[in-house]
Amino acid sequence: MPQVEFDTHHREAPSAFVWGFVKMESLKAVTAKVRCYTSGTDAAGVSFVAVGSGANGARTDVKMYRLPAADAGFTRDVGVLSSGQAAWELPGGLAFQQSMLRPEDVPKLWRHRAVQTRDAGYGIVHAWRSAGRAMLMQHWYPRNEMLVHPLFQWATANVHVIEAAWLMEPPGVVTGA
Repeated sequence: MPQVEFDTHHREAPSAFVWGFVKMESLKAVTAKVRCYTSGTDAAGVSFVAVGSGANGARTDVKMYRLPAADAGFTRDVGVLSSGQAAWELPGGLAFQQSMLRPEDVPKLWRHRAVQTRDAGYGIVHAWRSAGRAMLMQHWYPRNEMLVHPLFQWATANVHVIEAAWLMEPPGVVTGA
C-alpha cells in the first residue's frame, strides 16, 4: 500500500484512526501533517509533524513491528535511533525519567526502555517489545523544551496500543473519536 498523508486541520481529516496496532485519537486537537506508511507486510509507521504557530520543527514518529517476522528490522531501527544516544539537560534541572513522554496504555508486560538522543536536535526515544509486537516512538525537537510542546503532550495522551490489531485502512474511514 502506498503511503497516506493528510493534515489534521483539514475539514475532511478524521478525528481518530487505527494504523498498524496503534489508535490515534483527538486528531483535531493537534495541528500536524500526518504520514502513514508500511515497510513490507510486518512493519508500519505513522509520523506527526507539527505545523503552524509554535510548531518549531516538532516531530513524533511511531513505528510498529509484528514479530518474529520484523525482528531484524526492529533491531536495526533500535540501533539507528540509539546511535545518537546522549544525555542533555532538561529545563528546570529535571532528571531524565523513563516515563517522560511515554503513552500510558502501552501494555505493562511489554519490556520498555527510553533514552535521550542528541544529534541535530533533542530527542526522546521509547522502545517496547513483547513476544509478538514491538514499537518505537521518537519525539524530536530542535530545542530542549520538548516536555511542554503541545505535539508531544498530545501524542502521550492520544496514542493507544490495540495489541491484537493490524490494520492498514487509509485514515478517513474512522470519523469519530
